[in-house]
Amino acid sequence: MRKKTMIIGGAVVAGVLLLGGTGVAYAATDGFEFDGSDDRAGGQGSVETVDAADALTGPDLERASEVALAEIDGGSVVTAERDDDGFELELRADDGRYWEVDLDAAFAVVKVELDDDVVAPAPAPTPATTTAP
Repeated sequence: MRKKTMIIGGAVVAGVLLLGGTGVAYAATDGFEFDGSDDRAGGQGSVETVDAADALTGPDLERASEVALAEIDGGSVVTAERDDDGFELELRADDGRYWEVDLDAAFAVVKVELDDDVVAPAPAPTPATTTAP
């Protein structure tokens, strides 16, 4: 009976240490980073989470998205956040490429750059057509 109690007690202590270590690791960083495991990156590259305090929301998000998407001729916003000088948006263009667009505090475009860290999946091949003789 005493041996069984010691084994159970040891397992509980190990579980508490494991969960406590995970909590400390999460608190010491800005959150976990995903590397190549999401479909946005097509299994390649890395994706970082956006800190909630820096996330762009409301009218600022709407205006920044409108300006940034106009720069790349349409697409969708993947992430949008505030930075020291204005706003930073990561966009996915209609052609599948990813772009980083930086705006100043007045929503003027500062930088537009193709994001080479994320490789869009290759388009599916189109089947060959044959004609009957």
